[in-house]
Amino acid sequence: MKHALQKVFFLRVLGMATFFYAYILSQPSDYSSDTVTYITRGDLSPANAAYTINRSGVYKLTSAKTASGVPNISITANNVVLDLGDNTLTGGTNGIEITGNNVTVKNGTVTGMTQSGVFVQATGCTLNNCDIVSSPTGVTLQNANQCVIENCRVRNATQAGVSLQSTWTSVISSCEVAGVSGTTSVYGVVAQSGGNNSVEQCTVRAVRTSSSTGTDKVVGIVLSDETASYVNGNEIQVIESLTTVSAYGLWVNGGNNATATNNSITQVTTSSGRGQGVFVNQASSYIASNLCYDCDSSFTGVPSEFITSQANARGVYNIDTNLTTPDQIEEIHTDQLPFIESQVDALPAQFSALESVVDSQLAGCVEIPVRAPGTLSASGSYCLADTLNGTLSITGTDITVCLNEHTINGGQLTISGDRVLVSNGTVRNNVSASGVYVTGNNCFLNNIRSIANRTGFEVASAQNNQLMNCSATSCTREGFLLQNCTRTELADCSVQSLVGTGTIAGIKTINGTSNAFNGCSVDGVAATNGDAYGIWGVTEQKSIFTGNNVNDVSVTGGSAKGLALDEDSWLKNSVSFSWSTSTATTTFYVPDLSWLQVQPSLAYLAIAEGAPSNPFLQRVALYRYDGANVFNLCYEQIFSGSVSAVKWLRRGNDFYLAVSWNSPSGVDVKIYFFDVVSETLLSLPNAEYIYDAAVDKYSFAVSWLQLIDGNVFLAIGGSVTAPNTGIRVLSFDGNYLSLVAATETTGLIVSDLDWYVTGSRQFLSVAFNSNDPAFRIYEFNTVHAALDLKASYSTSGVTGGAIRWCKYQDNVYLGVSWSSTPQYTVFLYDVETNTLTLKKDLGVANQSSANDWLITGTTLYATFAGVNPEVNIYRYDPLANSLTAVYTSAFSDAQQSISLQWFTGTQGRALLGVGFLRNGGVGLTREISVLGFDLIGSTTSIVQNNTVLNIVGTGISINELSNPTLSNKVYNATTPYYPWTPYRFDPSNEIVSG
Repeated sequence: MKHALQKVFFLRVLGMATFFYAYILSQPSDYSSDTVTYITRGDLSPANAAYTINRSGVYKLTSAKTASGVPNISITANNVVLDLGDNTLTGGTNGIEITGNNVTVKNGTVTGMTQSGVFVQATGCTLNNCDIVSSPTGVTLQNANQCVIENCRVRNATQAGVSLQSTWTSVISSCEVAGVSGTTSVYGVVAQSGGNNSVEQCTVRAVRTSSSTGTDKVVGIVLSDETASYVNGNEIQVIESLTTVSAYGLWVNGGNNATATNNSITQVTTSSGRGQGVFVNQASSYIASNLCYDCDSSFTGVPSEFITSQANARGVYNIDTNLTTPDQIEEIHTDQLPFIESQVDALPAQFSALESVVDSQLAGCVEIPVRAPGTLSASGSYCLADTLNGTLSITGTDITVCLNEHTINGGQLTISGDRVLVSNGTVRNNVSASGVYVTGNNCFLNNIRSIANRTGFEVASAQNNQLMNCSATSCTREGFLLQNCTRTELADCSVQSLVGTGTIAGIKTINGTSNAFNGCSVDGVAATNGDAYGIWGVTEQKSIFTGNNVNDVSVTGGSAKGLALDEDSWLKNSVSFSWSTSTATTTFYVPDLSWLQVQPSLAYLAIAEGAPSNPFLQRVALYRYDGANVFNLCYEQIFSGSVSAVKWLRRGNDFYLAVSWNSPSGVDVKIYFFDVVSETLLSLPNAEYIYDAAVDKYSFAVSWLQLIDGNVFLAIGGSVTAPNTGIRVLSFDGNYLSLVAATETTGLIVSDLDWYVTGSRQFLSVAFNSNDPAFRIYEFNTVHAALDLKASYSTSGVTGGAIRWCKYQDNVYLGVSWSSTPQYTVFLYDVETNTLTLKKDLGVANQSSANDWLITGTTLYATFAGVNPEVNIYRYDPLANSLTAVYTSAFSDAQQSISLQWFTGTQGRALLGVGFLRNGGVGLTREISVLGFDLIGSTTSIVQNNTVLNIVGTGISINELSNPTLSNKVYNATTPYYPWTPYRFDPSNEIVSG
């Protein structure tokens, strides 16, 4: 029998080698030697439609693509190579649908499909180095032959990671399937009704079902009715039924001549003890050298080499724990008897060795061996003598506990005493709380493993603690959670396979001071309907994050961040600092103001002012802010008419101010160079422009656009003599100001302008003193020097006052101020379809002529001017689609606010500059105000020498500039750093790719 099995195995290997040789000869050459057809953004029009490749050749995608209700990309031709170019396909029925033979697809991401990420119904196809995310099934091979899936990663599927249906002679190699979670039967890899297929050197982890249907199951790898298929050298980890339905690591059902060798199966569990490492029910299978460890509660901590429910499973070097009676043994083929007898003969020696190990462990307990759950209150040394099914509480001081490589199962290790040392063991299966909970001080934890708990380790309101070489695996909320801790260190700790619903984090620290996170690793964080963080500091002060590694953070229905500090900072709802100026002039207005940060401790506030009866208030004034709550007037320049707009521009270490005013002599737009040393605005003779030579026709608004290629543009708009163009775009090279684009606005007065840039596209929003239209959105085509109208919005009566863009998480919003009810509105804008969606009206009977956005961590604030109250700050929640008042203020000495802008360049505080209008009235003297709001968040923490990679979101996010961020590396993140500004990040940080 043994020689017959070896012969069968040899013939399989020979057959696979023949297939690979034929496969290699059949493949088309790579595009290094063939002509490449580049698929550009223009080729993908219209949006959301399928793109079909129906001719042989080599293709490369140059931009992302979306689809809806159809396959994203369909390949019907034979002999095609498609390089996705590290781009992402989003949406559609199938991400890539292949019906042509000899097709290769590589190097990209497919996400958000309604059926399969990749669907293949063909022969000789290859899928290489692709990420398939958030589709019911990652990859489907149906009626396919001689296909290869290699070096691919499937995450967050809901039915199966990889599915082979009626497929023959195909290979799945060196792939990873993680985070498959559903409500019916769920599989990591499934091959059904085919044959001669192989699954080799793959990792399948975190596969879960919440189904309560008795016939459903959850399985890591399935061979169902397969002929001569082969499963070898795979890692199967954390296969979990959250209910009573069955769970299996490897399931071989029906068919014939299956081979399963050298597989490692870890943590197969259910809520009722029905998890099994390996299940085989066909006698011709060859099951050899597999290792099952820690499968379900009956086997917790016992390294059983083989666990099965069927007595007719054949194999070598596996122990079938169900062979318990002589009748069962007699049923086994006589070729198996020598192996079984050898195992039986070895049992006495194994028991003897086990007894000696137990004796030596008990001998190491200087005082008290612990054999049952309970409380340790007396000082001394303890060690566990057995697994504890319950909670162990340490309430005393000066206690040392060696867990002796045993397990605390289904309970908690709690430490409330001081000077406690715990080492060398496992805490697992506390799904509703933390595995380890520490409130004591001066404690030391070493080599503790927390597995399948809600939170791995939690340290609360404690100080001077150290966790070293500890690990959290397969938790669902946090790996490590520190709350209100001081001088606590995590050193060389690790988090693996954190998968959960809602907001989750590998390592999270809240309201801490002087903590250290050194040399830790987080590998695999996947959240559904929430945000996912690798390492997350919330309101952390003076802490150190150094030498940590974060890998593979992804999310469905939220945002992902590798290392984030100050992400949940928010605005304190009271003013901590206030400064203002006043004037006795009866008619004046401050229609615009603009902030400039020169250094972390030096900023300037420029204001535009007009006063028909007081020429000395027709000016630009600069106020110096040194970070110490002091504003000093350092420069002012009088103009020949009322100044309508000012906007700062920073180009490297050069600073410019754009000014527009009601000039009676022609030039009404001018750029000044700001000399920081002398604090003087210097005139640039060639950087001036005549918007309209007529009196009272001039530019009311200006807005800078600075592109990553170094080009700079200035948009201007206002009141213009018909039929002239009211919106104009000027180029600026540091010396010259030149017209490059314009668009007709006959009969319309421009009240505000604002730019938004995404990738290689630039959008200009324009508000009008009109209701039809109230505002428009243009796209600025830099190649053709044109403003292309993309969207327009009209109202039944109210006119637009001000408009501001905001990019928040993955969405683009517009805040619009109105001349009357509803005062303020939030719109959502889709840049791909150019669709405007009204999200939220404030519905207040008031007027507003200015607004601005503020983002503090994960909180978004809409701020707008008005009349009694003059300052309005609302929190906008996109998920709830709600505007909630945070702060409003009505000043007794103010008539109306007409300009405002946020400034966040000062440590731990956001400043709101506000300009006012007065048109008569008694005692209404307030001219300018600056209101300071404390940011409750992280400051003065060090982020250094960390490595972040494979983040489907932001690599490193630091929201407070007082946190030094040095010598970090980001690999393959959608957005490497946020926010990226010249003074915020040291050049030692490196974006390796992404």
